[in-house]
Amino acid sequence: MTKPTRWSYSSLSTYLDCPAQYRFSYILNLPKPKSQYAERGTRLHGLCEQYMNEPAMPIPYDLRKIGRILDDLRNREAKAEQMFLADSEWRPINVNGGEFTPSGTWVKAVVDVHYIDGPVLHLKDYKSGREYPESHRDQLELYSILGLLKYPDAKRAESTAVYIDGGYEGCDGSIIREMLPSLITKWTSKATEMEMDELYEPKPMKQKCSWCAYASGKGGPCAASKAVGE
Repeated sequence: MTKPTRWSYSSLSTYLDCPAQYRFSYILNLPKPKSQYAERGTRLHGLCEQYMNEPAMPIPYDLRKIGRILDDLRNREAKAEQMFLADSEWRPINVNGGEFTPSGTWVKAVVDVHYIDGPVLHLKDYKSGREYPESHRDQLELYSILGLLKYPDAKRAESTAVYIDGGYEGCDGSIIREMLPSLITKWTSKATEMEMDELYEPKPMKQKCSWCAYASGKGGPCAASKAVGE
């Protein structure tokens, strides 16, 4: 059983929700059915990226509620879909074009859109569907850490989630460079717990098990999901 050598917010949050689900998905690479919600989110993210990169493109109907936000980002010449990477010592790793993750990468984030305004780094992450404040703020915090590492002249990182369906921004976050040591310690602790785990015990919870692709009721291998009625 080979463990991954790098992690992302998605993989770490999966582990923290349920180590067994992490094992099935990221270690055993078990297939799971495609979700219509995930497919829609991927399509909307693709439209956002396309709109940002093609100045002559009119606003797509599905993005009309965030048209003002996207136009402001266009005017600021914001960069779309950029990788922010760091090694195990939290040293930034530069990406010289292409979509491949360089060797030595320990933590990876693909940031939907960002721009620099003086000493401030601004990051935004597109979200479709419901707002999950705690999860979304955590994700933006990690992205902000990696952003300040990538841009050493930035003194502060401001982040927001852009809710495509609602047409608004939320889950605002702000960190200054002086906060990096304590925040890095916090995230290192979480990632180390995941890396050191050898058991990957399930954490059955009725609501989350009902959505999990690996629940036994959906033909998956996780018998623990039966304990909460899936």
